[in-house]
Amino acid sequence: MTRKPHIISGHVHEPNGRPAVGARIYFLAAPVAVADMALVTDQHGQFTLPAPASGTYQLGCTADGFAPATVTVDVAEEDARVEIELRR
Repeated sequence: MTRKPHIISGHVHEPNGRPAVGARIYFLAAPVAVADMALVTDQHGQFTLPAPASGTYQLGCTADGFAPATVTVDVAEEDARVEIELRR
């Protein structure tokens, strides 16, 4: 039986709380090999990434006009959710 990948979902926002539309999200580190890819947040600052295995992932986030951000998330038996606040 094949297991479906876990999901890392999240929200990226600016310091004033506004959604960061078009912020780029990508893997910096993962417990298994992952594709070298980036995706962008939607109009609500939301994103969803597949996490192929349980373990610790480090995500990077960049957006024009803001400093790069990183966040570490542990994916266990269930999906994970993260919040990223951008800083200038």
